[in-house]
Amino acid sequence: MADQLMDETTKQIILSAEPGLVISGAGLSVASGLPTFRGAGGLYADEPPPFLEYNYFLQHPEESWDGFIKLHDDLSSEVKPNKAHEAIVRLEEMGIIGFIITQNIDGFQQEAGSRNVIELHGSYSRVRCIECRHAIELKDYDELKNPNLRRCKQCSGLCKPDVTLFNEQIDESIVNASMSALHCCGFIVLIGTSAQVYPARHFIEMAKAARKPVININLESSGSLADYEILGKCEEILPQLVEEFQA
Repeated sequence: MADQLMDETTKQIILSAEPGLVISGAGLSVASGLPTFRGAGGLYADEPPPFLEYNYFLQHPEESWDGFIKLHDDLSSEVKPNKAHEAIVRLEEMGIIGFIITQNIDGFQQEAGSRNVIELHGSYSRVRCIECRHAIELKDYDELKNPNLRRCKQCSGLCKPDVTLFNEQIDESIVNASMSALHCCGFIVLIGTSAQVYPARHFIEMAKAARKPVININLESSGSLADYEILGKCEEILPQLVEEFQA
């Protein structure tokens, strides 16, 4: 039998608290075949391309759309949720996790079966008008190649994939939903994220100010951000934690 990942004291703190809030990042989906965005081995290890910047998109929409489609084509078409996503669903079903804020745009957590997911940076599964905010759900990612989606059928405004670009403001309703989840949760679990990017970093700072425990599950340490860390691969750690909580 594998060694216990979580000591009994921390386990009891979690079980006696209100349901927790997961804040997930790109490391969660690595085992699904998606590269991280930046860093060693990332899709854009140096600087991201200009089409991912909001003002550039406004000035060069057609070129940016070509970039969005190339980004889609650079990613594997066989990707799907992995054991880590499925373990989070089990923790939800057990009442240990109540809310999820994901910085990912792949939709894997919902596909795995999670319900209370806040997409902090949007999703590649939708196209949204930047004028009237009308959104269209895509049947599959290949629909992004449909040129008719580049203009809104409601107001003729400019559309883009419903993801937050650099220097684009996150929708206020998303921030409010995240703050509500933060207020209601009993603890925070960081999964596959360095937690250095705002507003996710701000949520963690607020949690610590409110004396809510912060647990980090990732390949790398979060330093002083976390009160407790389990370092390793999410897809290996989370299924074992499910077993430990079931014991």
